[in-house]
Order: sequence, then C-alpha cells, then structure tokens
Amino acid sequence: MNSSLTVDLVQVAGRALRVLARDSQLEAMGSSTPSLAVVQANAPVTVSHFARHYGCTQPSASQLLAKLERHGWVTRERDAHDRRVSTFRLTDEGQAQLATARRRAGELLSPALDTLDPGDLDALQRVISRLDAELDTMSRRRDD
Repeated sequence: MNSSLTVDLVQVAGRALRVLARDSQLEAMGSSTPSLAVVQANAPVTVSHFARHYGCTQPSASQLLAKLERHGWVTRERDAHDRRVSTFRLTDEGQAQLATARRRAGELLSPALDTLDPGDLDALQRVISRLDAELDTMSRRRDD
C-alpha cells in the first residue's frame, strides 16, 4: 500500500470538502446532505444501520433521522416483524434535496476538474468507481 498516496487522497478530499463547506447554499443544509446520502445508499435503513454507516452513535443517528423526518425528507416505517424497529427511506423531497446539493457541489468543484485533459478525467472516473466499489465492499464486511 502506498501510504503517501493515501495521505494525498485524504488531503485532497479534505480540501474539496472545505470548499463545499464554505458555500452558503450547502452550509444551510448542514449535516443533511451526508445523512440523506447514507439513507439513499442503504434504504431501508434502521437507526443502528444508519449510525454505523454515518459514523455516529445511535442517539445521534436518531436525532439526525428525526430532523430529516421533520423536514419531510425521509419516511419512517415500522418493521412488520418487530414493531420496535423503524426503517427510513428518502421521500421525493429528500431525493430532490440530495440532488440539489450534489448539483451545487458539482458546480463548485467543476472548475478544478475542467483543468484536466480528457485522458486524466477518464482515468479519474475509473479510479473513483474502483475506490467506491472497494469502500462499499469494506463497509459490507464490517456489517457482517
């Protein structure tokens, strides 16, 4: 493993996140965008499953999901087999909110990508797809 490359990746990702965090439109959403993304990727998601994927405690997960529910961005359904368990899914409004945030993030980061030549962009897309798949595999293993 190339630890220098890993450090570089983390630093660049951190810089990109700081660019996004300084945007007033995205800032107004606060923790909603990553929360919505976790629900979308794992739906139907329970509180404990959300907490594992989001990287927070179950009480924090309950609060985040309740906030999303108050905004009308997720629906809560009782599990048919265990009424103590709730699952969450994005509503159409939640899908729209997440799409808006992703579109805005794209607008903010596109100027940096526009400086790359087509071959580099193709390579970057392949690497991102591969990393995403590997991270997904790592996440599933952790859940088992």
